[in-house]
Amino acid sequence: MRESYAYVILERKAQRLRKETGNVHLRSMLDTGRSPKEHFRVSIVRPIRMLVLSPMVFTMSLFMATVSSYPCIC
Repeated sequence: MRESYAYVILERKAQRLRKETGNVHLRSMLDTGRSPKEHFRVSIVRPIRMLVLSPMVFTMSLFMATVSSYPCIC
């Protein structure tokens, strides 16, 4: 099957162009330039900030934690 994920397609095209032109500064349009460590940090910090700074998110998560902790008496 052919690749359909845009990030992979553009990254392969950028690699090919880097090789053909010799320009090491070419990069994919979707490439943010972040390292895997930075991606991980952003992925961890963003939900924590939402939980702390958004009262609605905090209230709903507190409610769900309370409701899901009760055993079901059926």
